[in-house]
Amino acid sequence: MKKAVALVLALILALTLGACGRDTKANTQSSPVPGSSPSAAGTDNTAAPPAVSGAPEYGGVLRIVNTSEGATPLGVPWEVIGIDVNLITPYGEALLLEKTSGEIEPWLAADWKIDTTNLTVTFTLRQDVKFTDGSDFNADVAAWNIQQAIDAGIINPAISGVSVTGPYEIKVQLDNWSNTILSTFASHSFSMISKEAFEKNGIDWARENPVGTGPFKLKEYVRGERITYEKNENYWQAGKPYLDGVEYVFIRDVMTQNAAVQASGDQGVDVLNTNSAEQMITLNSPDIYLDKMAIGPVSLVPSSNNPDSPLSKLEVRQAISYAIDRQSLVDARGFGILTPATQFIPDTWGAHLPDSYNLSYNTEKAKELLAQAGYPNGFTTKLIAMPGMVDKDMVVAVQSMLQAVGINVELEFPDSGGYSNYRFNGWEGMLVQHTRSLPAIANTFGLYFDVKKDDATGAYSYIYMPSTWRPLEELYNAEQAAGQAIEPDDKLLQDVHKIIMDNMICIPLYNIYDAFIIKNNVHDTGFSQWGAGTMFLPADAWKSSK
Repeated sequence: MKKAVALVLALILALTLGACGRDTKANTQSSPVPGSSPSAAGTDNTAAPPAVSGAPEYGGVLRIVNTSEGATPLGVPWEVIGIDVNLITPYGEALLLEKTSGEIEPWLAADWKIDTTNLTVTFTLRQDVKFTDGSDFNADVAAWNIQQAIDAGIINPAISGVSVTGPYEIKVQLDNWSNTILSTFASHSFSMISKEAFEKNGIDWARENPVGTGPFKLKEYVRGERITYEKNENYWQAGKPYLDGVEYVFIRDVMTQNAAVQASGDQGVDVLNTNSAEQMITLNSPDIYLDKMAIGPVSLVPSSNNPDSPLSKLEVRQAISYAIDRQSLVDARGFGILTPATQFIPDTWGAHLPDSYNLSYNTEKAKELLAQAGYPNGFTTKLIAMPGMVDKDMVVAVQSMLQAVGINVELEFPDSGGYSNYRFNGWEGMLVQHTRSLPAIANTFGLYFDVKKDDATGAYSYIYMPSTWRPLEELYNAEQAAGQAIEPDDKLLQDVHKIIMDNMICIPLYNIYDAFIIKNNVHDTGFSQWGAGTMFLPADAWKSSK
């Protein structure tokens, strides 16, 4: 249980996991991994960078507005959870890369072989790679890093051990097959760090002094303000990086973000990562381009720990869904970009269901269902909005729609710490939560609806909070079937999706995008091409002088 909870903590808002499958040959090309399902992933990417000619230029610092808290030590990757994981990207490199399509590509691991019979993954590692302290990256170091993550309980629970089988070869042992296993090794949460530096200086020193294989190394970290990386002159890719440095600037206020994008010189920034459709429109100008990708819906997530709550009744959850006019929400606040979420999984993923499952707006039906549930005069509940990812005006509009059918709604807009406390320790009412659609939808189901079975007692439990109404056994069996199939199977994934929709385990509202607003002189970031575990390849990015 502890192991599973820690895994989810590490994944939230940070990892985009991908698909993999049975393969007895090494994969060394950037083609889809056999057994992966790239077509199942949302790939609504719209990058329109200005055309450039000639070779990349050297120099300059890439300044990125980041909405992370910027409060976590970054030097021990298996301890970094939540959104701060993306801050590891300039210094930390994982064994693999993952695209938003679900494709897996080699990185510090040059090859891999999967044995589904013996439940192993064998990685052949890249040679001639050094950490920024000058120590070697090899099998012993890679195995040590993976073992640390296993011991910390924040790696895929299917992974039970790792062994060194050659100077540059390791074998990962699984307890059971998981068709999304490779994506674990594409996450910055499992970046490789120097074993020598860690053992020489201790974990407290390592937390504050990242030593990775990446194209940049830490120069300065001012908590809550900025983090600055400088060029690694001895990076293993010849001729890279092009940039002199990467700087993350922590700005949470929208107006300040907008001013920074519109400014030039030392006061300006090069990249703003946002989910706000309003910012995508407001900041549109000839000086920037927009790189965006679909990442699934913002949803209402009803609490499930109180058997006396109105939310424990299916008719009430259905009534809430019928009360919401999704089209009006996006007409008012979608700025021509956001779309109504009529299912939990959007239509660009293979797990999407037939249109007969689409949610609709019908206030009379909502009132009828409330009466059937024993609440003809409604009831009182609460909406708790996720900071940063949720449009506050949308939340107010949902409040008004629910009140129109008799449901009195209190609103709460906590900070990140307060929201995380609700998220992982339980809440009453409904979270307004971004329920991210990951490249491998099996991981989305596991991330938000993971059910565990106690083999000794046969009891089922929901990992976030007690559950009095969720169909745990049915959900567990469907998740296991989908995740342990040799290759991802859309029908099995749809079976899980049906359970979510039939029981209104969550109530989707509107689909959002992860967008990068980028100055025209910034090139080859590829933000929308890479999953959240990989983020981007900073060694490839460059800035033109004209």
